[in-house]
Amino acid sequence: MTIGMISLQISSFECIHWSQFCYSASAIATLATTATPPTTTREGLVSSAADSLSNLANFFVDSFEFSKKHALSTSTNLTKVRQSQGVRHPASSSKKVSQIKNPAPSFPLILTCGIEENLEAKMNHFLELGISVSDFADIISSQPKILDCGMNSSVCPTIEALREAVGSNENMVRVIKKFKLKSLWEKEALSTSTKLTKWRQYQGVTKVCATDFHRNAELVIRFLEQKGFEKPQIRKMVSGVPRILICKVEANLEAKMNYFLELGFSTSDIADVVSVHDRILSYGLDSTIRPAIEALRTVMGSVENLLRVMKGLRFYYVPLIPRHFVQNVSFLQALGIPTESIRKRIVQLYGPLMQKPETLKGIVARAEAKWGVSRSSNMFFYAVDLLCRINEENLDSKCRVFESFGWDRSDVVLLFRSAPFCLMLSEGNIKAKLRFYMSEMGYDVGFIRKRPVLLSFSWEKRVWPRHLVLQILKDRALVDENVPLFKAVTMTESKFLRQYIQPFEDAVPNLHHIYVNSISSSAQQEIKSFIKSEIEA
Repeated sequence: MTIGMISLQISSFECIHWSQFCYSASAIATLATTATPPTTTREGLVSSAADSLSNLANFFVDSFEFSKKHALSTSTNLTKVRQSQGVRHPASSSKKVSQIKNPAPSFPLILTCGIEENLEAKMNHFLELGISVSDFADIISSQPKILDCGMNSSVCPTIEALREAVGSNENMVRVIKKFKLKSLWEKEALSTSTKLTKWRQYQGVTKVCATDFHRNAELVIRFLEQKGFEKPQIRKMVSGVPRILICKVEANLEAKMNYFLELGFSTSDIADVVSVHDRILSYGLDSTIRPAIEALRTVMGSVENLLRVMKGLRFYYVPLIPRHFVQNVSFLQALGIPTESIRKRIVQLYGPLMQKPETLKGIVARAEAKWGVSRSSNMFFYAVDLLCRINEENLDSKCRVFESFGWDRSDVVLLFRSAPFCLMLSEGNIKAKLRFYMSEMGYDVGFIRKRPVLLSFSWEKRVWPRHLVLQILKDRALVDENVPLFKAVTMTESKFLRQYIQPFEDAVPNLHHIYVNSISSSAQQEIKSFIKSEIEA
């Protein structure tokens, strides 16, 4: 087999680069048991590894109708796998290709696995369960350790436990991919997951064997059912926070669930909160959760308002709620801001309200003194939120971008007062939009300042596609030459289609196609590249 033939065959399986093929080929050639050291030449690498790589790829494609993209989707730098095993020369190792154990999770073993004794049996099992080839490829990519674990001892029991918990193959695959449970299949079940390792260290939990995982998962599900949770609610929690299956019922879940139910939360409410806040399972009830919720209740009043905040609040702020939240709310109330206004904006204000009280006071002072935003203004909360996120140095830098297009600093201040969110845009975004509106469209400073919504709309998804449609219609004299872009941009999508697309489909048959394609990911990428070039300009 010639080098050209091998290169053609490898490229047909979308091996991204020749160097990556050499890495994989080198690993296979080096790990295989051979009588002589592998040659380091290109010809030698191809000759040593061609059969192994070709056989594996053909196995995927011919036996299981894998797409060419999937066939080598987990092929990575296997040289590092070899290094992790301490294998330098085939003569120094008696291991066969299919016997290499425990590679680094980020360097999958799929190209070194035995077909009959490993891949075929596992793949057949997954396909028999109704898991698609695409999902199997995703599972192997995110869980390479599955190739190194016993089918009956680890893989099958774990799959069944997860399917029982989440209820469908689709949910199970999503759980596996979402949380990267890289050792789910080993005896040390879940112990090396990045998220779960931190949780286990925090809890002082020792290694959990596979049988403990299955047993504990059953206990958790049974407990939740006894508390009145329905199957869809349980599946929602497990899909959102898989580690609930390794929580201890008596030491963790029972007290927290009872507390939430006593507050008046329904099982549906609890499922909503838990599914979006995984940290609620690791925080202590008496040390963190109860004080935080009591502090929230003093401000929010009703259970409905409390739930709204808990569903929208980022839970890593929970420990700060008893220390900062109440003091900051009291400070805003002392400024004359009504409690009801604070309640309505509480989710938006979670960042500022979790600041140290001294920090928040400084932010409010800057908003009023430097930027002239009155505490009675509807934009006050937006201004405080922005100043909490962006320091003065970055704000000054963005102001200079406006000034480079002829704006005075006073114009920028007026823009900030009416629409603080415009200063949240990146400098490249601001520069690109100002160049388009002022240089191409001829809008002056006053026009844009009084219509800040022009800056807030996505240029690649809204402004440019609609501008393109208007230009086509104007060039063909199908609409008045003076139709303003501002009018078209501020329309809802349905209204824009009714007014500027549907009436002209006969006159311009491909108009809708042009409009849709201009919003496509490829078009957006081109526009984003332009914005990036504006930053570098």
